Amino acid sequence: QSKESKMLSKDQCVACGHKGTVTFTNRSFAIAHKYVTADVHGISGVECSHPECKEIVFNPDDGSAVRYSESLDRLIARYRGHEMRRIRGKLGLTQKQMVERVCGGGHNAVSRYEKGEICVPTPLWVLIVLLDKKPELLAELSMKI
Repeated sequence: QSKESKMLSKDQCVACGHKGTVTFTNRSFAIAHKYVTADVHGISGVECSHPECKEIVFNPDDGSAVRYSESLDRLIARYRGHEMRRIRGKLGLTQKQMVERVCGGGHNAVSRYEKGEICVPTPLWVLIVLLDKKPELLAELSMKI
């Protein structure tokens, strides 16, 4: 039995120590990252019954924890994709120019990032956010692929 499964079977909250948890099944959660939202359905686990805590532990044995985590990953990929498209437009670059001057990689990379099909890698994301705040730094980039 996994550590998470053992936490689910206890009647004590893993976060605050309150003696009293409520088991739930088939619950839906609305998740959000910045302005992007999504719903995750069919989640089970336990929730602390203390009104100031409400800690939730998802059930790892039925895939709830993985489904929730993967949904959040997809949500972040969508957010970064929307922002990348906005920032690329602000910089006045085509997708091809973005690959050549900023990202590197294959010719479809920017398109796949912007569609949220794959998540913009964190180092590239940091660079893009920096260019959003300081667009004049684009002239400093001399990457030629």
